[in-house]
Amino acid sequence: MTNSKYCIKCGEQIVSDAEFCPSCGAPQSSESVSISPSNHVEVTNSVSPHDSWGNIIKRLYSNWLTINEPISRYDFWMGELFVFLAQIVLYMVVNTTITFLNQPLLWISDSFIPVISIALFIIGIVIFVFEVWTGIAIFTSCMRRLKDAAYPLWLILLILIPFLGGIILLFFFCQPSVKNNTNTK
Repeated sequence: MTNSKYCIKCGEQIVSDAEFCPSCGAPQSSESVSISPSNHVEVTNSVSPHDSWGNIIKRLYSNWLTINEPISRYDFWMGELFVFLAQIVLYMVVNTTITFLNQPLLWISDSFIPVISIALFIIGIVIFVFEVWTGIAIFTSCMRRLKDAAYPLWLILLILIPFLGGIILLFFFCQPSVKNNTNTK
């Protein structure tokens, strides 16, 4: 194939103007891996703009302790959006439950109260584990994003500066990825 690219889903070599992969049927975006006639491979962006939430969440949590792998802007910001929305839903559920339990519970017998207490304790532990796991995943994704944009990892310490540090980091997180990034610091 003289003018071809690779499928963004299965990696099969296809015609460069193909809208769908003939092998797997996946829709192709304009951003993919192209091959020029001189067999020089040019990588542009392998993330589909229509990637599913499941894949985004899987990439966020599967690399939760990884700092060496880069993270694209798309994955970073979609991961941040997921965590933000999950936090809102989580706090709404917790606040609704606490409000409900603070009301007089005339319909619950005294023998059922220990069961509710144990259930709430278990829910609290699950929420705590989720919060710690998510916090570590977001922290490492911030470091991976800095690395992907070719900035030193020590810049994450800017978060310790109230308000201004977050704004400065926001600037760095919005920067495009750097190809052939060798930043390992």
